[in-house]
Amino acid sequence: MATVGSYTITLIKMLIAVAAGFVLTCWMFDTPFANATIDWFSFIAGSFLIIESVYKIRKFSKDSFFLRSLRGVRILVGADLFIIHLIQFIWGVDAKILATPLRQTLIDWSAFSFGVFLIIEGAYRIMASYESSGRDQLLRMIRVFIGSCVFTIHLLQFTRF
Repeated sequence: MATVGSYTITLIKMLIAVAAGFVLTCWMFDTPFANATIDWFSFIAGSFLIIESVYKIRKFSKDSFFLRSLRGVRILVGADLFIIHLIQFIWGVDAKILATPLRQTLIDWSAFSFGVFLIIEGAYRIMASYESSGRDQLLRMIRVFIGSCVFTIHLLQFTRF
């Protein structure tokens, strides 16, 4: 049985994951390597979300519809991250397909939503399944970190336009 102190430590770890994602992203955003770093991070994060979600769907096929649908949403978020940054990587940041203000705003607002979703979903799953193995909790912490980074990247991009 989990104690109040162990929940507090878990909450502190989640806050550290969110703060680390925010601070690292802000620091990296102003470097000359920002575009390449953001694209490579998005490739890795998108691949992680897809692979981890497919693995969980296959391993826990008898879970509730709600949990399976959350995993499906994570697959869509991962695919979206991967594809948008692949387009930017191939055609450059000013890709004509993404360059219109309406499309860029749509991308930023969807990324805000994706980041918030990953943070909330990861935090919910960490707190709801406190007795899970350390590996499962680590994967959830990584999702919280990715959500924080995605949210921060697009927050910074949105405030610069």
